[in-house]
Amino acid sequence: MDNVPGNRASTCKGLMRPIGVDYTGKKGFQLIHQCTKCQKISRNKVATDSIQEDQIIQYVQSIV
Repeated sequence: MDNVPGNRASTCKGLMRPIGVDYTGKKGFQLIHQCTKCQKISRNKVATDSIQEDQIIQYVQSIV
């Protein structure tokens, strides 16, 4: 879990497990992750202007 995005300084050193996807008009698509050790939940914006190997944007759009 990052205390500050990208620093990997969390003391729990837990892995982040994806638990959902959200969409808002202001921030667009966000992946929701939960720490497997401390249970903290965080959100990461999905870059829509890049090539996504897993095609997450197209998948989410198809189920919404």
